[in-house]
Amino acid sequence: MKPLNYLVCFFVFASLLLSCKNDPEKASVTKESSIVSLQMDSLQAVLLQIQKENPLVGYGVAIVNADSVVYQNGFGFSNLETEAPYTTKTVQPL
Repeated sequence: MKPLNYLVCFFVFASLLLSCKNDPEKASVTKESSIVSLQMDSLQAVLLQIQKENPLVGYGVAIVNADSVVYQNGFGFSNLETEAPYTTKTVQPL
């Protein structure tokens, strides 16, 4: 699959993740937490697959809503020679 296709899939998945709304009176906190955990695991699996299938040394991903960060993670290396991990604190020159 081409990198553009993965990015499209990622944004569709992220949009679906952020657009899901639960009725707080009907959903228990435990059930909601487990659903979010499964969605994050699925998101992480897709992002790792993108890394494996493309020539990416390292990259960061953040998903935000109006007032908070929903997901953030770094993948791969910030420096390939030293194998320093790419983290949420890695500064990316643009």
